[in-house]
Amino acid sequence: MNLSDIVNKFSNLIFNDNFLYNDFISFLQNNNIKFYQLIMIVKNNNIILKKIIKLIDVDYNFINNSVKMIETTFYQNNHKKKYCHEYYLILIYFMLNKFNQWSSLKLCVLYDNTNKYHYKCINKQFILYTSKKIFKNLFIKSTSNDIVSNNTNLLIDASLINNKYGVENVSINPEYTKKNGTKISFITNTDKIFLSITPFCINEKEIDYDELSKINKNKKDKQNEKKNKIKNIISENKLLKKEIKNIKLNKETINNEIKLNKQIINEEIILNKEIINDKIKLNKENINGEVKLVINDINNMTELDEEKKKVIKKKIIKTTIHDVMTIQLSLKNININFNNKSILTLTGDLGYLSNKEYYYKDNHVQLITPIRKNQKKRIKTLIESNNLKQRYKIENGFCLLKKYERLALRKDSKISTFMSFLYIGCSIENDKIIKKLSEK
Repeated sequence: MNLSDIVNKFSNLIFNDNFLYNDFISFLQNNNIKFYQLIMIVKNNNIILKKIIKLIDVDYNFINNSVKMIETTFYQNNHKKKYCHEYYLILIYFMLNKFNQWSSLKLCVLYDNTNKYHYKCINKQFILYTSKKIFKNLFIKSTSNDIVSNNTNLLIDASLINNKYGVENVSINPEYTKKNGTKISFITNTDKIFLSITPFCINEKEIDYDELSKINKNKKDKQNEKKNKIKNIISENKLLKKEIKNIKLNKETINNEIKLNKQIINEEIILNKEIINDKIKLNKENINGEVKLVINDINNMTELDEEKKKVIKKKIIKTTIHDVMTIQLSLKNININFNNKSILTLTGDLGYLSNKEYYYKDNHVQLITPIRKNQKKRIKTLIESNNLKQRYKIENGFCLLKKYERLALRKDSKISTFMSFLYIGCSIENDKIIKKLSEK
């Protein structure tokens, strides 16, 4: 049978309600036809293509919109291609949730196993799409809607995605220090539609933990030496005081003897008192001198340690910038023409509390955050209190994104490829929400 006859046979079967995914796979295997060959023939017939994509459990709007985006950006020529864009995009969609590594696409039934390293071809095609900003433009297109432009109540929050294979834009996870993560700032509206995605910038701090621990140990040792010396001096003073007490207690016995030799004993007592006072003075001087020497030693040690720090090689620790620093950057990444730009509001948590003024396309944006306990201005309007109550919606948006395995845990080394997967996930969820809102 020719391919055209097989396709005609397939078109009759696919519109049957009992024709399921397993039947589709068995049909391909029985007729010795590859999935990419079938897609290449059927790609111009939208009805059959839609049915196939639904059978495979892939989002049709994502495939259709991205193909249109590719056709507008890429130069069209008459060269014959073995694989069409629809085939590549379907396998890229599978990478979003079903497979971890590109090489694991070999396990997919729809994958072409004729070439051993065909998965590299799919990976390169994905990198080409990212370099041409296909998925970014697809995400921007998903936000260009009247439903989106009418809603001027925006929400901002940051999400830290755990890292597995990432190299770029990776920082310490403050909640779980053993694992690194990629922090990303999101802006959504109250309908949970994603409007902006911006990765956090990284600060690099040089710290040598081994050298710091040595310095702290030396400081503790010096402090302990100082304490021990002071204790010894205090114990000596106590012994001298005890001797004085013993002299006073033995006064009765001494008085009997004093009657015989008053002058001699008085002179001895006076001499003893003077000796004791001299000893106390000397001890005090010694204590003060030793304390000064210890303090000087500690200061000299700190100066030496600071000089050593400059010489010793230091470890680089990566941390993210503060949440407030990303507000203006994330506002710039929004590509929407709002109908009422004068009423734009941006609500966030206490991490976004700031006195600065923020703008979107030369229009002022009102920043709404919760009030601190020690804040002077503690007046809230009804609009502000209502907007603060709707902050949970952005968290619900994160839950929608993190149902995709590749977005819940970062598996891409470069930030550009990871961001493209984020754009895919956000555009799919945006299309679903807009479809629901338009049906109401």
